[in-house]
Amino acid sequence: MSHHYAERRRSVLNYALSKGCEGVIVADPRNVYYLTGFWGEAFVALTSEEATLVVPALEHQRASEAAVQSDVVASERGAAMYETVKERLGGRKVLTDDMEASSFCRFSKMLDGRVEVDPEVLLQPRRVKDDWELSQLMEGGRVMDHLYRVTAEVLSPGKSEREVAAYVLAEMVRSKADPPAYPSTLNPLIVASGPNGALPHAYTTEKKVDRGEFVVCDYTLRFGGYVVDATRTFAVGPVSDEMKRSYDAVLGAQLAGISVAKAGIKASDVDKACRDHLAEFGLADRFVHGTGHGVGLDVHEPPWVSKGSEEVLQKDNTVTIEPGVYIPGRYGVRIEDTVVVKDKAEPLTHYAKELVSI
Repeated sequence: MSHHYAERRRSVLNYALSKGCEGVIVADPRNVYYLTGFWGEAFVALTSEEATLVVPALEHQRASEAAVQSDVVASERGAAMYETVKERLGGRKVLTDDMEASSFCRFSKMLDGRVEVDPEVLLQPRRVKDDWELSQLMEGGRVMDHLYRVTAEVLSPGKSEREVAAYVLAEMVRSKADPPAYPSTLNPLIVASGPNGALPHAYTTEKKVDRGEFVVCDYTLRFGGYVVDATRTFAVGPVSDEMKRSYDAVLGAQLAGISVAKAGIKASDVDKACRDHLAEFGLADRFVHGTGHGVGLDVHEPPWVSKGSEEVLQKDNTVTIEPGVYIPGRYGVRIEDTVVVKDKAEPLTHYAKELVSI
């Protein structure tokens, strides 16, 4: 396991050197975890000689137990942590990750401007997953499949969206996974029935599920630090022929995207495959978001799978493929898998995608 951290640090330092910098400061907890194995409040001061993990005193024991091949230094919160980082960098010009602006300004003043911000210093190596990262994602995929089997057992007319979400969340934790928090949503899970399903990032509400509705169930979970993102749309009782046609169109689009995704292909080509299929059904204008995004330590990270993306997919990228159709005030359909990019796309989730009726 330790060799993965050594390789990650080399990659980060090589990127910094290519930008004329000899050290790196990391503050984002996801990036701290990526470089050290510790998730929490901390700075990492990285040079060719050492990786120093600077933590507040209350985190010293936890950091010492979790961090891999790192010099863990406890300090008082605030100025003392910044001074420790400055001391360890020894006057080098440094690159930082996408830390808070207040932290960047403070370091810039302390280091006499010998600091530049470039989120790609971590986002670039994080795009391609190593064997250990993939093992965590695969375990997360197995938990996700279990959660959809549970959903099919729990979902029924008369239950509220929140009741369903609460049961799924509890089962997620029982399965040794965690709900990832991210700032663009109030809800860790989306359970969106009927007209709520027409909102791609719907809130989960007290609305009760009715017969004849679609229920869009978009779940994210974190296993071993790594995020798996998937969506299934369930039918509650019989649904209309129009709804079935929309479902079949989305399923065909998702399978078209998966069939195109492989190493060396433009991410925008995956998006195009999904949109072209929906256009055959006259539904392209009802697909109102990108086809997908990278996942890993974050729910949404590069590479972006969208019509405007310039990215070329690489072996061991992990991305979502999630076309959808949204009919305002009536219903939505979305089908999503996280896939590993190889010579072909390998989904991490395998729960049924043919329409499941409850």
